[in-house]
Amino acid sequence: MNTIKNLIQKILVLLLPINLLAQISFIPVSADYAVFQMNDSLAYVEFYLSFFQNNLQYEHKEEGLQASFENRLIISYNGKEYKNIVHNFQNTVEDSIPVNKYGQFLDIFTVPLPFKNFTTTLRVTDKLSGYMGEYLLNLNIPGHLKTFNLSDIQFASLIKNTDKKGKFIKNHLDITAYPRRTYDLLQPMLYFYIELHNLSFNTQNPNQYTFNYFVTNENGDTLKNSPVTTKKIAGTAQVEIGAFNALSLPEGVYYLNIHAQDLFSGLNSNSRKRFYVHKPSQKKRPQNKVSNIDPVFNALDKKELQREFDAARYFATNREEDIFEKLEEVQVIRTFLTTFWREQDAKNGTYPGLSRERFLKLVHMADKEYGSSMSVGYKSDRGRILLIYGEPDEIIRYPNTTDTIPYEDWRYYSLNGGSNFIFADRNGFGKYELLHSNYYKELQDPDWYRLVLKARTSQGDDGQENR
Repeated sequence: MNTIKNLIQKILVLLLPINLLAQISFIPVSADYAVFQMNDSLAYVEFYLSFFQNNLQYEHKEEGLQASFENRLIISYNGKEYKNIVHNFQNTVEDSIPVNKYGQFLDIFTVPLPFKNFTTTLRVTDKLSGYMGEYLLNLNIPGHLKTFNLSDIQFASLIKNTDKKGKFIKNHLDITAYPRRTYDLLQPMLYFYIELHNLSFNTQNPNQYTFNYFVTNENGDTLKNSPVTTKKIAGTAQVEIGAFNALSLPEGVYYLNIHAQDLFSGLNSNSRKRFYVHKPSQKKRPQNKVSNIDPVFNALDKKELQREFDAARYFATNREEDIFEKLEEVQVIRTFLTTFWREQDAKNGTYPGLSRERFLKLVHMADKEYGSSMSVGYKSDRGRILLIYGEPDEIIRYPNTTDTIPYEDWRYYSLNGGSNFIFADRNGFGKYELLHSNYYKELQDPDWYRLVLKARTSQGDDGQENR
């Protein structure tokens, strides 16, 4: 009885609030942009950048826990750097306040740009850990339109009226941009902002325009449609905002379509933007009464128990990781792992033991397929993706050729409406690295194909090979 009591006391001590630290070596970044009319030669472009604050490393300072990071926007034209803008930040929280796991840092870069095609990189660098994340965008700015037209759509997590000034405020609206564009239980409401340019304004005889929006899926079917409203034209440029509950839609990929017509000129204009709806299933937790320690752990020694949790870190919380690091006695570790796997079963809505059973199968598969004498398979990039998302629905393997190094395309058809993960053997030793994924939680590099292309060689006049 005293032994069990002591074990419980040790677990309770370890469950006291502790600091959340970054648990990955790169920072998943979300980014977006919107182009607005400025003048005959320039467009006004806004770039939005966000990431979860618990992906930063925090250190103790006199004023509390502090993280330092840098946001950078690099704009290139024809392969040459055109602009390079840096924003430096510090974030401080009190020691007694845990870092919000779901809190996001949001930043905005506003840049006047000519009507050209640009390549842009939005990059976050954690100054303490050195971890980095970046997002690449191809930016096409069309020429100036002198007739009625709609701007790009800006997505937001909240829009409200204000008389204040600030970098997120325009046209007396405080707009919290939402570059993630994924709507879920954390962000169910989709807000949007759009500008109407070159309306037929007449002070003597006010004209009118119509406005409405509708939501379509990837097949072009309309699932939501707003009424068409008619409004007076109060100036050559006007603003429209709106909102709806995105979680009223089934999980999937959608487009917000906005249509407007200038009734005096008869001209129509359309704008659309893609977004995602993610709805985790609500599953009941099994109600079976079980012992404090699952018997399966009695056969494992301390080293085996530690190895199991090491592989499970990919879906453990920061707090669970911190707790586990402080555990010493093998019985306490067994109690912890019993609780940990029961929580996983509850989250997954499975019967007791199934989450661990599936996990061990994937660990074995990762070690067998992606391990080597130098490293275990579950620590490789492919092993990590396998453990987190399960077996892919399809793997397309591209062998070594005269033009490309070996690479693989893993496809998950039901993950966020369809997701791809690109891995490549960049060093030629069979170690495949993740180059890109279109899943919002992972590393994203839309221009990943350049990384699998081999450097071309040619023979000089003297017969020497030139690179």
